[in-house]
Amino acid sequence: MGEIPVSWDLIKLGKFCSFQNGISESGSFFTAGTPFVGYTDVYRHFELPRKVKGVAKSTEKQQKLFSVKKGDIFFTRTSENIEEIGMASICKHTIEKAIFSGFLIRCRPRIQILNEDYIKYYLQTTVVRNHFSSMINIVIRASLGQNLLKQMPVLVPPLNVQEKIAEYLNSLHKRILHIISITEKEIYTLEELKNRLISDVVTGKIDVRSVTIPEYEHVDDVADDDSDNDDEAAEVGEEEG
Repeated sequence: MGEIPVSWDLIKLGKFCSFQNGISESGSFFTAGTPFVGYTDVYRHFELPRKVKGVAKSTEKQQKLFSVKKGDIFFTRTSENIEEIGMASICKHTIEKAIFSGFLIRCRPRIQILNEDYIKYYLQTTVVRNHFSSMINIVIRASLGQNLLKQMPVLVPPLNVQEKIAEYLNSLHKRILHIISITEKEIYTLEELKNRLISDVVTGKIDVRSVTIPEYEHVDDVADDDSDNDDEAAEVGEEEG
């Protein structure tokens, strides 16, 4: 991890959090009922959605044991792909009567030493990803256990520093999302123009018979270049022989 400021702490996650694996039931259990936090709710989001699409026929006892509360951190627990293990999502709002999937692990801080936005970004860093990648067990599916999570190092600056880091990263994240949105709109517009042009040419709305195709220089395909190199190598081999 390298050098850290004197005022910052490096604490293992297990020192200040409790852990709980999610619920495992048959398919009919998930056809109706109360909110259910699934694997994709965590894998696809830094922050848990306020409303989740999944439902489950959970009891009050299950809702208490597998509850989803503000401040909880959820990790993906198992997958066929090691890169998908240990992906984290922060719960910034309690979801009443909700339970969560057996493919997830809930991490619940016992003491409040972390800014929610700070830990949200910290859990996406290479330090955390490398920790999981180097220690996860792979048999048929990669799996993340509670013991490994407990050993995860967490860099804990003073809270005021965490807030400044989170504020900066939130601002940067918004700008990136804005750029992505503009780019996606431009791509959509260009696709629409391309399809319209093709349609107009095919239907005869645009007459291209008088269009002059400019001269161009033929460039051999990469495959052709490779075959030429193979032929040259073969000739050299024959000469050496």
